[in-house]
This record gives sequence, C-alpha cells and structure tokens, in this order.
Amino acid sequence: DTPRAEQALPVVPEGVAFTPPSVPSTPGNSQLPMVPDDDDLAEDPLPPRSPQVKRDREGSDGSAELERLTRGQPSQMAGLRSPHESTEEFLQMTMSEDEIALARGRELEQLEKFGVFECVDPEEFKGHKVIGCTWVDKRLTADTVKSRLCATEFAHGKKNVEFYSATPSTANLRFIDWASVHFDTPCMVADVSGAFLHTPCPADQVILIRPPRESLAYGKKLWKLRKMLYGLRSSPAAWQAHLHSLMVEKGYSRSVYEPCLYRGPTGVFLMCYVDDIHLTGPQSDMCELLTFLGQHLVIKASGPFTEGDSYTFLRQTRLLRGSHTMLIPDESYAYESARDLGLENCRPASTPAMQDRLVLEDDGEELRGDDVRLFRSCVGRLLYLSHSRCDIQFSTRLLCTKLSKPTKYDMRALRHLVRYCMGTLKYGLRFDRLNGTDMSKDVVITVYVDADWAGSSSGFRKSSSGGLMMCGNVVVHSWSKGQSVVAKSSAESEFYSICLGTDEALGWKSLLASVGVESSVVVMTDSSAALAQCYRLGAGAS
Repeated sequence: DTPRAEQALPVVPEGVAFTPPSVPSTPGNSQLPMVPDDDDLAEDPLPPRSPQVKRDREGSDGSAELERLTRGQPSQMAGLRSPHESTEEFLQMTMSEDEIALARGRELEQLEKFGVFECVDPEEFKGHKVIGCTWVDKRLTADTVKSRLCATEFAHGKKNVEFYSATPSTANLRFIDWASVHFDTPCMVADVSGAFLHTPCPADQVILIRPPRESLAYGKKLWKLRKMLYGLRSSPAAWQAHLHSLMVEKGYSRSVYEPCLYRGPTGVFLMCYVDDIHLTGPQSDMCELLTFLGQHLVIKASGPFTEGDSYTFLRQTRLLRGSHTMLIPDESYAYESARDLGLENCRPASTPAMQDRLVLEDDGEELRGDDVRLFRSCVGRLLYLSHSRCDIQFSTRLLCTKLSKPTKYDMRALRHLVRYCMGTLKYGLRFDRLNGTDMSKDVVITVYVDADWAGSSSGFRKSSSGGLMMCGNVVVHSWSKGQSVVAKSSAESEFYSICLGTDEALGWKSLLASVGVESSVVVMTDSSAALAQCYRLGAGAS
C-alpha cells in the first residue's frame, strides 16, 4: 500500500488545465485508544460556547490580525480556534475592504470577458421586470478573496416546473467508483469555472439586471443578459441543458434513470453534480472528452488517477491501491462538531450510541437558546458524514428526530456520538478491485436488510429499517430509515425492511440497465418469518 514516489504526468490536451495527481502519505489508522462508556457519567456539564469573532461594522476590518497571521506571528485570537481549523478558514472573517474591492473588480472583468450582458437603455424596456443583484464574498486562501455577483430573483405565484434541475442521489454518485473498480479503469475529476456564465439565455426571454454599484453603468443603464447569471431560478436547468447538448454533440448518451450520468461509445462514464464532474474509462478517451469540453467551457481537470494516487471529489477522498480503493469522508465534519462542543481533546467512545442505563435526573429538560442552535448545527454536520459512514447512520437518525425539541439527554447522546467519530476519523469504505471484468458479465446486487421492531422512543412504537447494498464488491448505498406505519409484529417490520431493500436494489438495477450493464438482485435477511411471508401465494399474500 506504499504510494509511488514518482509518477509520469499525463499529456495535457489543448484547452484543459490539468493538475498533477497528489501523492499521499501512507494512510494509517491512527485511532486513539478506546475507553469504556462509563465515563459518560463523569462528563462535565455543557461548556459555555466560545465567543465568536465578528467583523466590526464600524470600521475595524481585521487587517492587523490578517497581517499578523500571514507573517506567521502568534494571533491574539488563537485561543478561539481549534488546532484542526485551517488559517484560511479563520481568515474568512478578516477580509479587508481593499481585498473585497479587488475581488469584485475581477468578477466584473470576468462577466465582460464571457459576454454575460449588454448595457441597454431603461426607456427601451419599460414595463419589463428588473431583477436586482448582490455580492457574495469569500476568502479562498490567505492571499485570495473570491467575489460572486448573484441575481436576487424571488419566486412569485405558482411554481414553474421548467426550473427543475436534476442532481444525482447519494447512491447514484457511487456509480463512478463502482465502474472504476469493476472495470479496472482510471478516474479523473474536473470542475467547470463559472458554469452558469457559459450558458446562453433562452432566445424567447428578456432578463434585465440592475447593475451593482461597482459598475460604471450603475444608475444609468440596465444589463440585458446574454448568458445566465448565478441566482436566477432558471440558471441550473439552463446549465444542465447546455451541458447535455455538448455531451450529445460528442456522441454520449444520457442515462434514462439518472439524467446526470452519461456513457460514451468507448466505455467512458461521466457523472456531473452541477459543475463538478467525475469520470472513469480509458485514459485517452477521457482526455479527448475533456479537450472537447475545454473548447466550450473553462475546465480545471485533475488526473488521470491510477494505483498509488489519491484525489478528492465532493469532500470524499479516494485512496487508490493495487487491490482495492478506500473511500474516506471529510474529517472536518467531526472536527468542527468537536470544536463547537469543546471535545477536541476528548477520549473517544467505543460505540456510536449511549447505553440506556446512563440516565440522569435532568435528562428530560429541554435545551434553550444557543444550545438548541448548537445541537442542530452539529447534527447537520453528522448527517453529511453519515452518508459515507454506515456505522453512525442509526444514531444520527435518532438525533434527527429530536431537532424540534432537543433535551439534555439528546445533547449527551450527541456528545457521545461525536466522541465516537473523533476516535474513528480514518474509518471509511473499502472497495475490492476486480481485474478486467467483462462488461457483458452479469453483475450481482446484494442487499442486506434488518429491522429494529418498535424501537422508536417517541411513543408511537414505530420500527426502523436498515440496510446495506453492494454491487459486486462495492458498497454503493446504506440507510437507516423510520418505517411510516406501525408494525404489529417483528416479522411485519422485517418484511417492510425487505420491501425497502428490494426497492433500492431495483433502482440500482435500472441504473445499470440504462448504461447497458445487466444485473441480478439478491436480498439477504435474518428473519425466517419475513422470508416465509415473501413466498406466500394467492390473494391473501402480502
């Protein structure tokens, strides 16, 4: 599992900016020693929240603090930061007025370069709707501030179905990982810079924007858009249609089941999540496709990634090894939750959930004020983390049911789960690689299901369904969901879990069939009563 020390850089196609693949250090499971859960009784009460450093609107722009940090001198506010928090993240709140002005100037230059708008006389378009705009400023690095001009269009009246834009589900996003492992092909990732700014406006629409104060046309002219702008309700759908036209022109076909998945004639698979692209297939064909897209879009591509490389896509890191691929989620979700809860140097827990015997007198007291917001923000981060961590999905789902009125017991359960995550930061999913599998070979989708009968603590005695779906050797999806009906027996709750698992498997079977891959489904359960119910025949069968 030792990464390669040297690697030949790929041939850079014209029109595409490639970033050399990163070579990571050998991943080690630097897990802290586990301790028994009895120390939950000895936990300190909820610590007061750290004061937040805010930018002074009366004139202090934090420039002294910015200069101190960029020179490497110790910060006067260092005690308010976690040791895991990056300097760039901390400098987010110390942007100076000069930096913001330069960033906004660059954004206006980019809009003019792309030909996004043309200045028109307001008298020519009397009676037309004029949309305002606003600036979104963000620090990218210690020396770089990014500004984005966004339209402020709000929905009025009935919803328009033409604004719909598809995004792949969590399970379907795992398709490229499965295809890379199954067919033993390299991967590449790409990002489209200013995706909406490349999208032409519909010819039958007139979209007018009131220019920002930084523009020379402010107060004199209006902008008539030639290209779509961020913030418009129709921009996502227009961008998706524009990318689809380019893919069809190149000879790629769209999946009927997943509109964000494309298959090329030479075995290249491409999945797009808005402006982020993940693809796998033969190296030369992937470079040819990105070269074609680079002639119409501004693309930053990385790869191809092969054995010994690592790369990140949508905050999930892939470690490519000779016999397998490791998928590790972003550690910042756990770090940020631990920072807010004061658990940066905590002792890790050995299980995701607390034991029921650890009950205190004030556990039923509801949280108030900032503690409620703290609880909800931490649970939201863990919800993102649970998409790639099936071991915390059940505990996270239980916490999600307490978001409306969390209690001190729920806060203790949250702190316990965060302690578990801090001790398992390097946990991830392992995909065993197959060598040159034939595309015509039948693929087996295996689903493992289980149920927690009447395990809900809400008083309704509802059950929970859990499952894990594997396509070959790749875990493509896992879930923990509450059942919508009250099961009257454990066999009934297990039967509902089988139905849910079958539904998920048939969805993935349809996804594979839409790209020409045949598959079969096998559902595994530990309930003989539910299995017997599945084999019933006749009008009384479930």
